[in-house]
Amino acid sequence: MSSQTTRSRNTAPKEQERPSLRPFEGFVSPGIAFESGHTVWLLKFDETPTPVGAYSEIWIESPAGDVTMYVDPTTAGEYVKAYHDFDYIVGASINWRVADLDRIEVQLEADDGTTLELSAVLARPISTRLMEGLAGGVPGTIQRSAMGAAVSSFTLDRLMGANGLALRGRTETGTRYWGEADHLRTVSDASATLDGVDLGRKVSGTSIHDFGDIKTAREPYVVFGALHLEYPAPGQPL
Repeated sequence: MSSQTTRSRNTAPKEQERPSLRPFEGFVSPGIAFESGHTVWLLKFDETPTPVGAYSEIWIESPAGDVTMYVDPTTAGEYVKAYHDFDYIVGASINWRVADLDRIEVQLEADDGTTLELSAVLARPISTRLMEGLAGGVPGTIQRSAMGAAVSSFTLDRLMGANGLALRGRTETGTRYWGEADHLRTVSDASATLDGVDLGRKVSGTSIHDFGDIKTAREPYVVFGALHLEYPAPGQPL
């Protein structure tokens, strides 16, 4: 007697296919660039397989090119540093307000005294609708394959200005990942102050940093869904 299993992030077949890739559920914005020369990444995970549970990250690349990762709670930094190399890792209090996939507001107060206030207005142009339609019509096993991920990455790059970001690949530390999108939004406008100083208008991305196969966006967008990461990864607490 056989049984069928519907597509799910937590189904046994997915765990058997990629036993060490686990879903980190939430959203990621791979770089919002500002006139000041700063680039800000937003990552909010509402569910993770780590003992920490939910956690948030904000990465700030300075005009000089150094990257600081602010993390809430601080203990999550022990897990995040297995996936990425940062110049600095700082604990912080990060407070979010997300309004119906239309707007993201965040306030950060870091242990080193850094403060950030950022507001992003989101939009759903035809490019995001096409990407969502393509993702919804392709079985998960094909999306996770090398060919499926390559086609999706090419489409994302052409439609969204993703700067060559690969939806399936490795981070700069060599850990594997795979991105799964439920919803996509572009960032139509954004403003931010860092330590009380206005960062200026939103501009096209000029970051000099790649994080392995993960690239900073030329034109900012937000992916709501799951980032599947190796867990546990080498060096992480058990």
